[in-house]
Amino acid sequence: MSHQKILRLHSQSKKEISKKWFLFLLLWGGTCLSYQFVYAEKIVSIGGAVTETLFALGVEDQIVGRDTSSYYPARALDIPAVGYRRQLNAEGILSLRPDVMIAPEDLQPASIVSQLEQAGVKLILLKEATSCQDAQQNILQIGKRLQKAEQAKQLVQRMDAELKQLALILEKKSSQHTKTKALMLYVRGNRSQFILGQGSAPARMLEISGANNVGNAIQGVKPITAEAMVALAPEVLVLFQKGVQSIGGKEKVLQLPGVAYTPAGQNQRLVIMDDLYLAGYGPRCVKAALDLYQGMYAKSGIYTAGN
Repeated sequence: MSHQKILRLHSQSKKEISKKWFLFLLLWGGTCLSYQFVYAEKIVSIGGAVTETLFALGVEDQIVGRDTSSYYPARALDIPAVGYRRQLNAEGILSLRPDVMIAPEDLQPASIVSQLEQAGVKLILLKEATSCQDAQQNILQIGKRLQKAEQAKQLVQRMDAELKQLALILEKKSSQHTKTKALMLYVRGNRSQFILGQGSAPARMLEISGANNVGNAIQGVKPITAEAMVALAPEVLVLFQKGVQSIGGKEKVLQLPGVAYTPAGQNQRLVIMDDLYLAGYGPRCVKAALDLYQGMYAKSGIYTAGN
């Protein structure tokens, strides 16, 4: 074989190798870019409303941990729990190797924030919601951070339509009747029994739903007393489902101090709703307000919702 032919074959071989390396590098680089594009951050979700929002945005597969208040939707119960939101443990959270944790601002213990940040976990802290509009802002904030802005926008638009429906109902009702006098109670067993007064975030739902919140006559959260119940004279009592279960059922509500002497007790007018549904201020906030309205303005009996 001539020297020139050998050189020509060597040159062709080098070109073939170069082409193969180029294709390899192109495919390898594309794979890396693809991996970076599809990589989904692992999330620890703290707060029932946060977890519900993540499911609504379609990122539930990214959740590696939740707090005990995150029980809706039912599939959330399959996710490992990291404890109660006011008693969190950094070690338990870090064992799940999350990239980010989404939670309310009032995390406890306070040191949990610095511990997680020092470990490299990114934090998204949300302001406490006390209205459905606040809930919408939190949804948009979560959606923007997780690159689900369009899904968050659609969810907020759906809530806007529900808010318009609620506004029309309340406008019609206000022209026909006086507002029902309602009072929200928080009970946990026989020792923790409170009236939720002015400044209580859960009790704001009474006003959102078009009631006259007689609890506003009391500042903050106060123990239930017969004197207070009689003085406030509520026509409807609103309670959390888990609280009612903790005292032995609906019949036991009528045995709380002073309840039997109120119009609500005499007419057995109770509204009992799931805890997260009633006061979670999440994606179902307006639906809960509509349900609460139906319950408070029902003609008689005990109304339950959000089971």
